[in-house]
Amino acid sequence: MKIVKCLLIMVIVFLQGCASTATKYNTDLKLPQLMEWVVDPAADAIFDSVSWVSNESGVIEKSPKTDEEWDQLKSHAAILIESGNLLMLDGRALDKGDWFKFARALSVAGQKTLDSIIAHDKEELFNNGSMMDTVCENCHLKYAYPQ
Repeated sequence: MKIVKCLLIMVIVFLQGCASTATKYNTDLKLPQLMEWVVDPAADAIFDSVSWVSNESGVIEKSPKTDEEWDQLKSHAAILIESGNLLMLDGRALDKGDWFKFARALSVAGQKTLDSIIAHDKEELFNNGSMMDTVCENCHLKYAYPQ
């Protein structure tokens, strides 16, 4: 019985120590700043990376050509993957329902975009960029645009 009490006291002390060392994240960068300075530039780089434009001369394709251009896009996709996490931090999250769903969807779209970048697959990059645009627009319809 003494051993059980001793173990119980040790567990309680341990759990109290865990509770008191919880990390406080710095969310001084407010949501509009995070969107304007971090998320939007990364998303725009992805959105602008692939296009096909038809004109009287034919179809003009824009897509990454060099390893350096593909590598730059990796950074933008990684920013978007992690931005989903940043949007769910206390102090930024507007709610834990749809807001979390949209933030997670941003991370998923970012990961799929990164996968297409690593594969140097411009069609999938375009498709995943479109999926990301849909995620962003749906979130903005609920939270950003005036009702």
